[in-house]
Amino acid sequence: MKGRLTLVVIFTLFGAGVLNAAVTKDHRLEDLSLKGFITLYHQHHDFFGKAFSFQGIEGGGLVNQRFYLGAYTSFFASNLKAEINGVQRYVWIGQAGVLSGYLLKGERRIDPGFQINIGYFTLRLDEERFGLFQLNRADGSEKGLVVAPQLFGELGLKTWLKLRAGLSYNFYFPGDQSVINQSDLNRLSFTFGIVFIPSR
Repeated sequence: MKGRLTLVVIFTLFGAGVLNAAVTKDHRLEDLSLKGFITLYHQHHDFFGKAFSFQGIEGGGLVNQRFYLGAYTSFFASNLKAEINGVQRYVWIGQAGVLSGYLLKGERRIDPGFQINIGYFTLRLDEERFGLFQLNRADGSEKGLVVAPQLFGELGLKTWLKLRAGLSYNFYFPGDQSVINQSDLNRLSFTFGIVFIPSR
């Protein structure tokens, strides 16, 4: 638990430091620009040795066209069937949390950036298939912390529309590892998304 708290503190300080840098660069708070953003994304990942995908959404504010601050949620759109401790089970995972990121804008066609997502995940599993709206029917449940640093690139198509592709590594910290181990979930993942920045 102490290690998890340390990670949360580190990434919170990181986000605060980036925001402070954005404010300091402009010297005056009134010079800051703030726009909202919404990102729809697909994250390809391996769970229990099988390829599967999250569908997700992010939303929040974009400061000076560089600093992302917001919240996210992602989930399995259907069950994954995998062998867990020698038993075939159906698995569902959902997670939600906060994010902070920084975009290195320049003269390039593609702008690189980095982002940190810190959230809380819930895993449901059962030997029988269960639907997306039948999660309480699953006989097994696990919860814990997830931290996912990401490197990405954004291609601007319009002032209000970008394409994003990135690589992240997902660190899961289950509360009880008697059934689920970190090695079952911790993997490199590929993310593809569409970023909408509505103009005011």
